[in-house]
Amino acid sequence: RYSLEQLLKIKAAVGTREWLCLYQQTPVDDINSEFKKGWFKYRTRAEVEHLQTDRYLTIDTAISEHDEDDYTGWVENYVDNRNNWNIAARRLRINTGQLINLLFAEHEAKRFARIGIEKTILLQAIKPFLDEEQRKRNVFLPIVELLHGGRAKHTRIRGVIPRYEQGSVYHIQGETAELEEEQLKFPAGKHDDVIDAEAYQLQLAAPPTGDLDKEMSFKILQNQKSKTSFRTM
Repeated sequence: RYSLEQLLKIKAAVGTREWLCLYQQTPVDDINSEFKKGWFKYRTRAEVEHLQTDRYLTIDTAISEHDEDDYTGWVENYVDNRNNWNIAARRLRINTGQLINLLFAEHEAKRFARIGIEKTILLQAIKPFLDEEQRKRNVFLPIVELLHGGRAKHTRIRGVIPRYEQGSVYHIQGETAELEEEQLKFPAGKHDDVIDAEAYQLQLAAPPTGDLDKEMSFKILQNQKSKTSFRTM
């Protein structure tokens, strides 16, 4: 009855929770869902671009274009000097060559401080092709091998829940629908590729170097000036 374009407009209009209930026949159980809709906070892309941030990309890779396979989860994190995460995320159906080309294009545009890919996938499927392409282009990406450390995927994903509870994660408006869909259905959802990619941010993400120290030094200096002024009065 509806085109894909119309469905995407409806999804954007009604929101992720109502979309799952009304159009996907997978109503969200508020009691058992571990991520709460009330935790989601938002900033616009323009607001994030005005912040001083370091940028991190994490990828949970499924190298295939076939519908029955998992997605590749792609999560960009713009960490501001308050150590807030500002997240953009998406799912991809992509093969190795497409992923490598996308990595170079997105890094050129956004200059990630680090790009994290799970170690086993990196070594088995991507690294030989990526190394060759870096030499050809004479561009070397800041790739970091991510380690699952023997922890189960659901345990890794639950690692980001405290950040949401404390209000230190912002979603970039219009760029996190698939992330939120997976979060609201966790741990019972069919897909968890995007939230797993987000969980890997815990191994990489850090606020811009020195900014918190500079802010603290400024506050200490201002406090000292206030004390000096009070003594001279």
